[in-house]
Amino acid sequence: MIQRLCNLSISNSFFLFGPRATGKTTLIGASFEPSRVHVVDLLNSELHDSLVQQPSKLKEIISGLNSGIRVIVLDEVQRAPVLLDVIQSIMSSGNQFQFVLTGSSARKLKRGSANLLGGRAFVRHLWPFTLMELSRHLDDSFFNEQLNNCCMYKMIWGGLPLVYFADSDSSRKELLRSYVVTYLSEEVVAEQLVRNLLPFRKFLSVAAQMSGKIINYSKIAAAVGSSHVSVQNYFEILEDTLIGFRLSAYETSVRKRLRNKCKFYLFDTGVTRAMAKNIESVVVPGTSYFGELFEQMLIVEFKALCDYLKPDWTLHYLQTTHGVEIDLVIDTGVSEPILVEIKSSDKIGTVDLAGTVQLMNEFPKSRKYILSRDAMDRKIEGDISVLHWYRGIREIFEI
Repeated sequence: MIQRLCNLSISNSFFLFGPRATGKTTLIGASFEPSRVHVVDLLNSELHDSLVQQPSKLKEIISGLNSGIRVIVLDEVQRAPVLLDVIQSIMSSGNQFQFVLTGSSARKLKRGSANLLGGRAFVRHLWPFTLMELSRHLDDSFFNEQLNNCCMYKMIWGGLPLVYFADSDSSRKELLRSYVVTYLSEEVVAEQLVRNLLPFRKFLSVAAQMSGKIINYSKIAAAVGSSHVSVQNYFEILEDTLIGFRLSAYETSVRKRLRNKCKFYLFDTGVTRAMAKNIESVVVPGTSYFGELFEQMLIVEFKALCDYLKPDWTLHYLQTTHGVEIDLVIDTGVSEPILVEIKSSDKIGTVDLAGTVQLMNEFPKSRKYILSRDAMDRKIEGDISVLHWYRGIREIFEI
């Protein structure tokens, strides 16, 4: 089993949000003694309908459990937000049950002003396997070679557990294609998130192709045959169903004309490739496609590690109107931001970094990193660390 970095409370109630198939059920099963856990599966249509019609039945179910049960898991709680009022009532009564509330979508909870238990429950997020998690299991004798293979695997197939443990590449392709279909049928259609599925289906492909780029609503609307407002709503659906996230522009006093529109990243490179319908494409180092996947993979890695290890950190990007960019500006909230530029090359030359270095030097008190596949670590311009991506991430997050 891959040891996860997401630490679950063993005493306090909590929400555990994450896209489908990221391993929420497996993680819960590994964190609690099975004999002390009772699962309320809200994907069971009969049970779901019964509890939605009569939420008080949840109290009856819980009161009928044997005395050894201390943990109540409600799976896919967003399907029945009304149950949260019942749960808060049970918690307020002084009952010592721990509630674990999982969900693959926060849309109904956010849009419906659902009861989030008045701060009584922590909030955790689970992502696909991270590179830091996968690297824990590499053989020390062949670490560098295996790390390169792990990096390449993650770019091509992503980190969903069911894909990672598949027995062949052909199975991985089918699982990723099925994941997109399942997302459409179970998250979008079943929850009635869009009225007209055809433009949304087209939107998914375009959004995947533009993952990591600045959002241009009008251009995307024209491509999918929909309105500017609809496309904005589509992006909100992707965020609310945890399939992607925005990277906002960093607000700075640097006296340059800066772009202030958001970028958007999908949560997994394998799903991105399947959604863009290019799962058959060969990923070749040195190509622009390789560079895009490498950047997305590391941006998502940073996002997951922030959730797990540095929840107060927020991620942004910085780009001038002339195209000079810093891929990640990490606002730690307590000091100058950490600046991170990502390069997919295995040989970094100073000529390639001229614009980035100049922009980074506008932040003299910041920690500055250029992360790549180049194995030779060094300092340039005095305080800019050029590091292999693995060592850079470990240094930034103090892993």
